[in-house]
Amino acid sequence: MPHAASGTIQWRVARGILLLAAVAGLSCATTGHSSAPAPTLTYEQHTLRIPIRIEASGAVSFAERPPLSGRIDLAPVLAAEGLQGKSVPAQAMLHYGRLYVAADAFRSVWEITPQPGTSTAVYRAIPVPHLAAAAHLQDVRLSRYGSSKASCLRVDHAGGAPLFITPGGEARDECP
Repeated sequence: MPHAASGTIQWRVARGILLLAAVAGLSCATTGHSSAPAPTLTYEQHTLRIPIRIEASGAVSFAERPPLSGRIDLAPVLAAEGLQGKSVPAQAMLHYGRLYVAADAFRSVWEITPQPGTSTAVYRAIPVPHLAAAAHLQDVRLSRYGSSKASCLRVDHAGGAPLFITPGGEARDECP
């Protein structure tokens, strides 16, 4: 008889496990874990323009302008622009995850792309077309341009046509 009793207990345990699995399956189906698509909402990353001062050392502090915090070292940018050791008023604009920096004393707009999970960023110069080789930007202004579906970073400066930088980081004469 002990053999029959242990079979009955095993059957009850197995049936209990199956029942728990079925309840768990129903619970997942009613809490959003089903194959039905999750609800969505409109989320657009817009731009943020920040007046900054690049110190002679190349340091820029965001801590002075809440809600941003952090620091960025633009010494390599100042060196590339021939401005090492100088303090420069500039603009920074966050656009689609990249930070763009421009100043009246620069010859290029600088794109800074953070590297996820690190405290480093890749940077590159975006030359401004039709700017004479020895000339630098004057009265530069960064702004957002275009519709929410196809916005660009617009770079205006004295004496030249605007430059548009696409969400993919391409420099163009017009915003697509």
